[in-house]
Amino acid sequence: MILIFSETGDNVTDKVMDYLYTYHCHCCRINTEDIIKDISYLNNHYAITFLNGKQVTLSDVTSVWYRRGYMRMPELSSQPGKIPADVLLNVSEDWHMLTHHLFYHLSAKTTGSYEKELEQNKLIDLEIAQACALKTPAYIFTSAKKEIIAFLRQKKKIITKSLNRHTQVKSHRHTFETAGTHLIDEQLLYQLPETIFPSFFQEYVEKEIELRIFYIHEKIFTVAIFSQADEQTKIDFRNYNTEKPNRVIPYQIPAAVADSVRRFMQRKELNTGSIDMILSAAGEYVFLEVNPSGQFEWISNACNLYLEKEIATYLRY
Repeated sequence: MILIFSETGDNVTDKVMDYLYTYHCHCCRINTEDIIKDISYLNNHYAITFLNGKQVTLSDVTSVWYRRGYMRMPELSSQPGKIPADVLLNVSEDWHMLTHHLFYHLSAKTTGSYEKELEQNKLIDLEIAQACALKTPAYIFTSAKKEIIAFLRQKKKIITKSLNRHTQVKSHRHTFETAGTHLIDEQLLYQLPETIFPSFFQEYVEKEIELRIFYIHEKIFTVAIFSQADEQTKIDFRNYNTEKPNRVIPYQIPAAVADSVRRFMQRKELNTGSIDMILSAAGEYVFLEVNPSGQFEWISNACNLYLEKEIATYLRY
């Protein structure tokens, strides 16, 4: 049996499973929204039953794809809010430990990584990339306005972005979300107090093209994104222009860069992930970040890469 961890409505999971069904593979998909009825660990084996009728015995699992999401904690009470907060916190921590144990038992069979998704750290990734001979932009992490100003004057152009996910604030009527990357100018900095919350600032590297690399078990699939001609996407192609999308074409990175990418993923202990790089105006390949469960459906569609088939083919063997 092939076990898949995902979320309801994830189209790329649907596509991978369509391929698996054409190969006559038996699959079980666990979504974050699925509610556990019973779970047990006996004689080194897990058995799980869900309220929707799904049943999984881990000893029957031949391969696993961790696409995204998590295993939802069983309902503790039919009356939400009746459980004291400190009790709920303690139980949640126990569930977190159990979940880690379950994924540990599956790790040797798994494409993707629940643990690596949780512990993802952009600062550590930049250091590992440098150790693997990948060029990275200069960066600082500071709370002192004077250091940010000095960094800007040295590098001429700098950006800031969240080290984790984009900031999102919800009200009863609206949801406000920041753009991925912001260009910082000196006029903006002068409006800040002398000390701010510790924040990440990075040299802005002038781009020729942006690159998205999909990596799976040492295979590398790369596309080039021509984002520079559009002011909306010039800083970051993820400021999508839906009316006039960027041109995207297949691309081949140099062998030395590909070797460094493989070393980086091995050091990270990741067998799949989406990597953002750029080809700078100076002709250098510059690493930006990796996302263990990043989106790849759009590059698969845009360049006829059939990445969903690639994943399904690996899972079936």
